[in-house]
Amino acid sequence: MIRLFLLIMWSVSLFADFSPSLLQNKNFKLAGNFYPYPFHPTSSSLSAYNWAFKTPLGHVYQMYGTEPTFSNVFGWKRVDVKLTTQPLWRFYFIGDLDKDGDMRFDFIAIHADNKSNQVFKLLPVPVGSFFKYKDMGFWHYKSTSDSITFYKGVVRYLPLLRSLEFSTYPKSLVVHTFQEAKEFLDQHPSALLRANIKTIDFDFFNLVFYSWSEPSGAIKIQLQEPLFVSDEVVKVVIQKSIPPIGTADMAYYLLGVLVSKDIQKVVFDKGKRIEAVSTLQKECQGDLEIPVCGLKQIECVMAPCEPLLVTYPDICALQADTQATFLHEGPCDGSETK
Repeated sequence: MIRLFLLIMWSVSLFADFSPSLLQNKNFKLAGNFYPYPFHPTSSSLSAYNWAFKTPLGHVYQMYGTEPTFSNVFGWKRVDVKLTTQPLWRFYFIGDLDKDGDMRFDFIAIHADNKSNQVFKLLPVPVGSFFKYKDMGFWHYKSTSDSITFYKGVVRYLPLLRSLEFSTYPKSLVVHTFQEAKEFLDQHPSALLRANIKTIDFDFFNLVFYSWSEPSGAIKIQLQEPLFVSDEVVKVVIQKSIPPIGTADMAYYLLGVLVSKDIQKVVFDKGKRIEAVSTLQKECQGDLEIPVCGLKQIECVMAPCEPLLVTYPDICALQADTQATFLHEGPCDGSETK
C-alpha cells in the first residue's frame, strides 16, 4: 500500500509546469492516432476501454487497463483488428521539453478532423484514472500526415463574463505584466478576474480585455475560434444570435483574451463593427514632470456625453489613457485632475 501511494504521489508531483513557448518554431513527428473501437458493449463497465491506438507503422493496440508503472502510462496489448472508423485524436511525442525526466506524459494531441487548431497536453493522473489533458489554447500551426509544425502565435480565451459592473470598464485594455494586472485589479476588484489572472504567465502572454454591451440580455453570445490572419495579427469573431422577442435589460460583457507576446494586434469582429487593439507597449516620450491637458471621451448609455477636460500629471499618463487626446501642456482651467 505504501508503495502504491508513493507511486501516485510521484506521478503527480514530478510533472513540471509546461509553457507553450517550448513548442514554438518546432516540428514533431506523429506518434499515432486514437480511434473508438467497440471492444466491449456500451452497457459494460469496461466500455471506457473502447479505444484503439494505431502507430505510424500500422500496428494497432488496445487499451488494456493495467496499472501504470515507472516506464509506461497504461497497459496496452497488440491486437489484430481492422479500424474502419475515422480517428478522433492525433498524438505527437514532444520529448522531455520540460526536463522533468519523465517522458511518459510528453505527448500533445489535436483533433484529427482538423476542424479546430486547439492543442492539448497530456497530464499525469493517479493510478487507475484515465487520460487527462491541459488545454494549451489555439495555435498557429501546420499539420501533415506524419508531423506537426508550430509557428509563433498562441491564443487562449478566458471565460466570457457578464455583469453590470463591466459597464464602467474601458472599451479595451492590454495588460503586459503582473504588476499591470495588479494595478488593474486594484481599480476594478473582481474575484472572478483575480482567480483567472493569478495563473497567467506574463513572461509569455499579454492579456487583452474587451468589453461591450448589448441592448438585450436575451441575445446569445458565442466566441468563434480565433483566425490567425498572420504571424502578428489574430481575429476574434464574436457571434450574436438575436431572438425574435428579447428583453429590455442591458447586458454588459467582458472578454479576456490571452495572446503570446509575438502577436501585435487583436481584431475583434462583431459583424457590423470591427475594432483592432494593439498589444505593443508604447514607449512614452516627453517630460515626466510637466502636467498636460487632455480631452477624455466618456461613454454613456442613456444619452450622449460631452468629453471632459482632464489634467494628467504628464504626457505618459495621458498616452496610457486610450480614450484621451492631447490638447496642450499645463493644467486645464477648471478641469478634473487625474
